[in-house]
Amino acid sequence: MAKRRGNQEGSIYHDKKRNIWVAEIMTGWKQVVDPETGEIRQKRKRVKLYGKTRQEVRDKLAEVVNQRAQGVFVEPSKITVADWLDRWLQDYKKMELRPTTWESYFVIVKNHLKPEVGKLPLRDLRPEHLQRLYNEKLKTLSPRRVRYIHTVIHQALKQAVKNGLVARFC
Repeated sequence: MAKRRGNQEGSIYHDKKRNIWVAEIMTGWKQVVDPETGEIRQKRKRVKLYGKTRQEVRDKLAEVVNQRAQGVFVEPSKITVADWLDRWLQDYKKMELRPTTWESYFVIVKNHLKPEVGKLPLRDLRPEHLQRLYNEKLKTLSPRRVRYIHTVIHQALKQAVKNGLVARFC
C-alpha cells in the first residue's frame, strides 16, 4: 500500500491527458480579490513541477522541500533582469537618490545592464553572467566605471533578495 504524504510534503500524480507526471506543493498564501463581491480573501500559492517519470518529479519535489527547509526556496517568477531593474529604479531609488545620481543609475541600467543581461530571467542570473559583463566592459570602459556598474547591479540584487525574488546574489 502506498504511503500517504504528510502536510507540507506535496503530492504527485499522473496527468493522463498530457501523459506526464506532476508534483505539486503549497508554498504559501496570496491575497486575491473576489471579482463578484470585491472582498479580499486568501488563496493557496502552489508550485507545480513536471517530468516524464514519477522518479523525476519525486526528485524535483524533494529538492523544493529541502530548499524550503533551508530557507532558500524562491518561487518561480517570470520577471526578467530588465523588468526588475526598471521596477527597482522607480520604486526603490527614485525618491532615495538625488536626481543626478538617479539619472546616472538610469544610464548604467539602460546602456550597460539591460543590453547584456536584461533578457535573462532574474532567478537565472548567475555570477558568471556578471563576470562576463565586467570583463567585456573592462575592454572599453575604465575600471572605475565598471565598479560603478557593479555597485548598481549589486544594490538591485540585494533588494531582490529582500523581496524574495532570488535566493542569493553574487
